[in-house]
Amino acid sequence: GRGARRGDVIVRRDARGHCALRRVTALADGDVRVRPDAQHTAEEVVQRAAILAKCDLVDVGGSCSPIERRPHGALSILRAMLRAPRSVSERSSRVLYVYDFAAAPVSTPDSPVHFNELTPDEIRDRASMLVMGGESTMAPNAHDAGCVVGTLSGRNVYHVWYVRGDGARLHGLPTDWRPRGRVLFLHGGYTEPEFRARGIHSAALRWLLARERACETAHAIGVVNADNVPAQRAVESVGFRAVGRVT
Repeated sequence: GRGARRGDVIVRRDARGHCALRRVTALADGDVRVRPDAQHTAEEVVQRAAILAKCDLVDVGGSCSPIERRPHGALSILRAMLRAPRSVSERSSRVLYVYDFAAAPVSTPDSPVHFNELTPDEIRDRASMLVMGGESTMAPNAHDAGCVVGTLSGRNVYHVWYVRGDGARLHGLPTDWRPRGRVLFLHGGYTEPEFRARGIHSAALRWLLARERACETAHAIGVVNADNVPAQRAVESVGFRAVGRVT
């Protein structure tokens, strides 16, 4: 914390042990003042002892960028994840699946699992659990990104992340398909191993699609590995269709 300067992006630790990136706006002898963010509406004073490091690089979807050029907002994060550099074999093995809200009906999920949206505080509290199965992604606007969990007898057995954005601004999509209007991008779906093959992922997709109809969204999209047959069957069972490879 001694080397922090005005304008730096620091990694700070709060009283609960959670870490966050904050921009330094002013300095004092024993502390620094940091800029408001999506979770804090006013500037805060951070003790220098709570500063873990200065952040110079960020990694989104396997691509490192200088902190000043990191993606901001749900759409930018979604685009960065789709553009992440991958090997030739990985590029050819990822298939984009699309659900068209105007054409496909949504059925009610029939599952003993209870699904609900996590609040930003709950996401922070469960951070270690939610990294399983994919990258945890939260946008500044809680209406544009979030996480849905499934519980059975009080136990978390499933989670999936989502991001909303304007489909016309996405790149790296199959050449034969172009979105119209808003899209719901689903990623990082994960079912606890002992609860797999019970239709939980399919039920979660039905729950998410039924909820999304009220949001004037045109498409739901997701990327599935070509060799992941169970995931392909799950998305196809609720009305998703493959539209091509993702580069």
